[in-house]
Order: sequence, then C-alpha cells, then structure tokens
Amino acid sequence: MVFSTDETVNKALVCAGVPEKGDKCKQLKVLEWLVAALKPLNGKGGGGKGGLAQGQVSNFLLVTNRKILKCLLSQK
Repeated sequence: MVFSTDETVNKALVCAGVPEKGDKCKQLKVLEWLVAALKPLNGKGGGGKGGLAQGQVSNFLLVTNRKILKCLLSQK
C-alpha cells in the first residue's frame, strides 16, 4: 500500500496491490483491504481490478493532525 500526499489540495491518494496469482490473493481482497485501511481516515476506496485498487482521503492534514493529537492525549 502506497500513500502519496498533496498538501496544496490537502488530499492523499492511496494505491494498494496484492499478487493476482497464488493463495494470498484469494485470502486478501484488495478493495476490502483498502476500504478498511481508509476508514479511520474518513477516506473512500474506488474500484479495484487485477489485484490493484485506489482511493483517496480528503482533508488529509486535518484528519492526520486530529489522530496524532488524540494519540498524544490518550498517553497521559
């Protein structure tokens, strides 16, 4: 899974991939994996094909800063 952020538009693009051949691909559905990974960031996953899927996160900096702050506050 690869994240690419663009601070000028405050978005992150996410690409995920699993091998098409073999048992691992049958066990791990790439789009389900991507959607689950983006859920805590309020992101959304798009279509998937051939072991690849993409999604995006809007307000990436705001979401990330809130998560970091929440994590820091919970450690007190």
